[in-house]
Amino acid sequence: MVRKLFIVVLSLFTITGCQLESHRDSFTALEASQTPYGRYEKKVTYKIAHLTGNNNSYMPSGDTYENNAYTRYLLKKLNVQNKDIFEGYGDHYSEYVSHVILSKNLPDVMIVESLDDLEYLVENDLIEDLTTAYKQCASSRIKDI
Repeated sequence: MVRKLFIVVLSLFTITGCQLESHRDSFTALEASQTPYGRYEKKVTYKIAHLTGNNNSYMPSGDTYENNAYTRYLLKKLNVQNKDIFEGYGDHYSEYVSHVILSKNLPDVMIVESLDDLEYLVENDLIEDLTTAYKQCASSRIKDI
């Protein structure tokens, strides 16, 4: 019975793409990749493009988009950190987005305002399908919304 359970668990790791480096590391990796609040063993850095606005002046003195109360909390809680590759306001932001799309040097997260840019991303397979990640990692609150 224990052997069958082990084989099923091992199959689940294989199906989800997780590797068994050690029991602790594999559990941590599995938890982080399949739950909304799992903490990664090694820091994960993701690239982001920021659309700035008028309310940016409300950021506390000394805080930045990469280092503020929110990003410090995410780093402590999940071991993830954003790295800004650009920020822009209004039309300047849209121009930056169009440029990085054409250069194919995309950030991991960005707002795409133009339907033409979105269609280009889809047609050129430059958007990741997050269906599985959403099913496994989105919190129940997010799913309820």
